[in-house]
Amino acid sequence: MMKYTAALLYGPHDIRLEEMEMPPVQPGEVLIRMRAATLCPTDVKKYRGINPKVADALKTHGPYVLGHEGGGDVVETGHDVTTVKPGDRVAVQPIISCGECYYCQHDMPNLCPQMLGIGAAAGDFGECVKLYHKRGIGGCFAEYLKAPESCVIKVPKDLDYEAASMIEPVSDVVHSVSLANTGAPLRKRVVVTGLGPMGVTHVMVAKAFGAESVIGLDPIQERRNLAMDLGANVVIDPSQDNPVDRVLESTEGTGADIVFVTAGGKAQVRCVTEAIDMVRKGGAVVLFASSAGDSSLCLDHNVLHYKMVQVIGVVGFRSQDAEKTINLMKNAQINLDAVRGPVLPLSDAEKGFSIYGSPGVMKVGLDIN
Repeated sequence: MMKYTAALLYGPHDIRLEEMEMPPVQPGEVLIRMRAATLCPTDVKKYRGINPKVADALKTHGPYVLGHEGGGDVVETGHDVTTVKPGDRVAVQPIISCGECYYCQHDMPNLCPQMLGIGAAAGDFGECVKLYHKRGIGGCFAEYLKAPESCVIKVPKDLDYEAASMIEPVSDVVHSVSLANTGAPLRKRVVVTGLGPMGVTHVMVAKAFGAESVIGLDPIQERRNLAMDLGANVVIDPSQDNPVDRVLESTEGTGADIVFVTAGGKAQVRCVTEAIDMVRKGGAVVLFASSAGDSSLCLDHNVLHYKMVQVIGVVGFRSQDAEKTINLMKNAQINLDAVRGPVLPLSDAEKGFSIYGSPGVMKVGLDIN
């Protein structure tokens, strides 16, 4: 068996760099030499042990390789693989779907009830760990990744590995913005609540898709400044000003066409409630960020009813979203350097997890060259 180095999660705050053996490539599988990867909050939550089921699964089944945002080169394929070949540059599409259920048959594999994920990006964590120890299909924080053919996106050679590692998160944002505009004229006045990495990416994608005005909300000055540099027209500090009043003031009292809630943590529930108050009649509130804890909401039915507010949940992305993302990157409409950083070697993976979310840190990148 081929040996490779991987960053293995053994438990909360316990990542070890170890040499592993890769099982042979089977039919329908692709072996990728990883070159660049990027951390996601879903990885960080598992590292920090927020969900006790993660630690339990690791104790029961063994350590695991996280990471679902990555780019590299195909080095080997199963005999029946037709979409990529050795030498192709690729990115990871992390959803491993069943291919047979209602959602898979209707081009919604991101909603497959049986889904698992590269790097445990989706599905039951314990089942993802068992898949790794049975077939060697783990995550991107390793020199090599073995993945089903359906989880591989061919990338043009004029996009570098760093850009390839960002195709998954940017495609999620493209999906978010695209859904918000489905079935309605292009909405022009946008609010983004939370200006972390995915928040500022929403700013860029919304502008690229035709938004005339983008208002960003975040209590951190550095993030507000970055949002302005990346195209926001107005930024608001919700810890100093009433965000609903300021948005209504900035939209002549009408409200925003779309509010994207990208904030997580303790402020999340409040941000959703405020989003419904600041969106216009007939507007849309998009719930992009997932919740790590109690996510119960108490919403006024009549407000949603009489304002005709659309509340849209979004997760994952579709093939057409990845195509749009690649075009945005090729046309330099997304400033990836502003979102991905700092960049550390794979040997410093644990440091990347420990500093994630610190001041000045956006999406931590890993160099696997």
